[in-house]
Amino acid sequence: MLTPVDDFDCPFSFATLPVQALFFFLAGIFTPGALCRGGTWRYLQRRCMRLLVPTYLYLYAIGPVTGVICCAIVRKKYSYQALDVGPLWFAAWLVCFSMAYAAAQAAAQRASRIAAGSAGASSGGGEVAVAVTETAMAPADGSAAPPLVAHPPSLWALVRVTVLCVVCTVGIEIGYVPSAGGGGFLGMPMTIGALPYDIAAFWLGCAVGRHKEDGWLEAFESYGRQPAVWLCGLVAFGVVVAEGVAAPPLYARQSWYWGILEMMMTGVWALCFSLAVLALSRRWMGHRPPGPWRKAAAQAAFGVYVFHPPIVMLLLWAYVRVLERFGDVILKFDPSTYRSSTPVGSEWRLWAGWAAICVASQVVLWPMAWAIRTYVPGAKCVL
Repeated sequence: MLTPVDDFDCPFSFATLPVQALFFFLAGIFTPGALCRGGTWRYLQRRCMRLLVPTYLYLYAIGPVTGVICCAIVRKKYSYQALDVGPLWFAAWLVCFSMAYAAAQAAAQRASRIAAGSAGASSGGGEVAVAVTETAMAPADGSAAPPLVAHPPSLWALVRVTVLCVVCTVGIEIGYVPSAGGGGFLGMPMTIGALPYDIAAFWLGCAVGRHKEDGWLEAFESYGRQPAVWLCGLVAFGVVVAEGVAAPPLYARQSWYWGILEMMMTGVWALCFSLAVLALSRRWMGHRPPGPWRKAAAQAAFGVYVFHPPIVMLLLWAYVRVLERFGDVILKFDPSTYRSSTPVGSEWRLWAGWAAICVASQVVLWPMAWAIRTYVPGAKCVL
């Protein structure tokens, strides 16, 4: 096979789930502040400019270029048939989540204004209602009323949210995966029921963003430093990796109890991984002033995400040609799966090619993305 990691498809897919959830959690943290700063319509305008424009760019330009290169690798004629957002599914779903959050906040504010107006009318005036409320909240000794503090959820509360995600995942896996054999849902990779975790992570991120002053972010960070979280995460990762290597995927077997165990361990791993990465990143980078290299990397990160598919495929095309040139082998691909079962000799060639493509893509993409954002007119508004 051209890929040396076929036996690890399940563990690798399992490893992508907490990364997806963590990204939605981080996006949710910044959502309330962005909404308060610009207002609803300004916020939605910026979200659409920042997320939908790159999505359409990939849909009608970057994606087809990637498809042409991919077809050149497998020696197949390219035809533009289906619309595929590729890795930009995250941006498209983030727009949907952002719109839902903005609509919910607008509805809550409207309901609050209606309730305040009703209370003011029944009390004979808004000023009287406010004065009565402040008097009722003030302590008896005449001191100022203490500020209302929203306490962060406990670690066990996060565990209960994870259990709810596991229950939802069971329904998704039973109702969706056996009929489709895996795949995606409106572009989102359905990796062991990723949708419930992504929704919960974005919701938790928005809650943390609303209550930064109440210490929610510091509380989540403290959870990630607990040894029990690390131990549970490592055990869950080991169990699912061992189970995924030893057995076929959930939808290809009849052992339902192994499937339940896989989904439970997936939830534990998603929670523990997200908390641990949050704690580590806050410890290593949260208290250091960003230098010029970190600023440049932060500016280029979104561009790397948008432009990486054609660059990676171009490097893969070059590697295949080098392998055929110097490896005395002609690779034959299955046009339907884009995989090759042609023997290539020692497997180290595949691992070496994978490592070379990883390194070369990083060397090319980060300067390229930074240059596009810096020198292309209008790119800063999008990237």
